[in-house]
Amino acid sequence: MYSPLVNPAWLAEFRDNGIYDHAPGGVTIPHREPTIRSRELGHGLRQAMEAAGLTGKQAAAMLSWSPSFVSMLLTGKRQASEVDIAAFLGVCRVKGPQRDRLLALCRDQDTPGWFQQHGSRMPKQLVTLIDHENKALTISDFEAIFVPGLLQTGEYARAVISRNVNVPPEEVAPT
Repeated sequence: MYSPLVNPAWLAEFRDNGIYDHAPGGVTIPHREPTIRSRELGHGLRQAMEAAGLTGKQAAAMLSWSPSFVSMLLTGKRQASEVDIAAFLGVCRVKGPQRDRLLALCRDQDTPGWFQQHGSRMPKQLVTLIDHENKALTISDFEAIFVPGLLQTGEYARAVISRNVNVPPEEVAPT
């Protein structure tokens, strides 16, 4: 088991003095709609936690946080201060460029994506679609009646043209 690089008593002092944006003792803070950046931050934190061999409950215990706070942090539904993220990264022993990248994401996690800037004027379904496309690793497309240009062959073109009633059969090139 890892011993925390951050002293839990030190963290409690910061929380008690109002430096943290959440209070100890289970104060309810409303959920927020995650941004792409907060999800990316959460994903990076989850990878760091897993690389350190920790579970969410273990990380929460080491930081004197509730497991639900860690869970919401990892999904992007809960914002955390830069001090919180630095403490989390310390527990996970993240250093160097990865640490810098995640702390930069922490600073930018409230910056909305381009579609969120115009979200109030966009239909909810479109916002949802754009959000899913932004999170997607791959996008596949299926067209039942259309073959993309690069996949079309001479035989395919002849078959399509010969079925057109406006094209005389003698104008279709033979095979």
